[in-house]
Amino acid sequence: MKSKVTKLFDYTRAEVPENLRRWRVTEEAMEEHLAVLSRSHALEKDAEEVRTGDSVVCRGESAVGRWNKPVLLFYPGSGLCEKVIEDALAGMKPGESRTIAASEGDVALTVTRIVRRESHPVDDELVKLEGIEGVETVEAYRRWYRETTEKADRQRNLSYLARHLLQEIEKNSEYDIDKAEETAWAEMQGEQWRKSEEAQGIDPSIPEEGTDFLTEEQIREKYIKLARPYFRARLARAAAVVALSGKDEETLYQEELAYEAEKYYHMSVEKMMEQIKGREDSFRDNAFFNLAERLLQERCETMMEE
Repeated sequence: MKSKVTKLFDYTRAEVPENLRRWRVTEEAMEEHLAVLSRSHALEKDAEEVRTGDSVVCRGESAVGRWNKPVLLFYPGSGLCEKVIEDALAGMKPGESRTIAASEGDVALTVTRIVRRESHPVDDELVKLEGIEGVETVEAYRRWYRETTEKADRQRNLSYLARHLLQEIEKNSEYDIDKAEETAWAEMQGEQWRKSEEAQGIDPSIPEEGTDFLTEEQIREKYIKLARPYFRARLARAAAVVALSGKDEETLYQEELAYEAEKYYHMSVEKMMEQIKGREDSFRDNAFFNLAERLLQERCETMMEE
């Protein structure tokens, strides 16, 4: 290949968003989670006076058919019915009646029941409702939530951070690009993307704007344009894995073939190669992307806040 990376960007110089460094559950986040948990197990009880957020059961009498029913449900503050009705219900008590001038005509409503949902107290009984084995107190739940959440958040952020650094490497490295080689690759990659989209029922001739269908040449140019930016990315990924591992590109590729054959395909390398026949270049690019992300994740450990 004539095209190459002439200067690989040093990923340790990249700016890292602070949110990708953080993975600990703060006390504020813990309190917010417990509040959500308490609302999810809210307790229902009868109330003596209608307030916003209540569920109100009424008997309706009206010349308007939809209001003339023995049972009507209202949720004051939800905006699900006319504001004049919701406003009129505020402060009413069970057994109380009120005639309201609704837009379709008068309606007489008698409140028969008021149901109020109140958040469950944050206590040991709330924790037991979650049914987590071995976790029966608030303190035990706090420990369990931190352990499970922080572990998942740290791994997720490591993945995001590695991907961010790889993008920085691709964007900031310096290249010597052979234009003919780049165009030939973009044309080949674009054709693969076109076939993939057509297999999904996507018509490549439909334009993103306007109404005129694209010609065959316009379709070809569209996919070349989409693929071209990825040419430099593939060069950067290959150079990055060599720099990060200290091994040559072909050795790394053979090792990655064996790794992916076992981990994802559950078959021999030979059988996997039969399955990817015709897609070898794309497979190689994806293999180096996956490897670069794994290698960067190992080095991202020191960038995470403790």
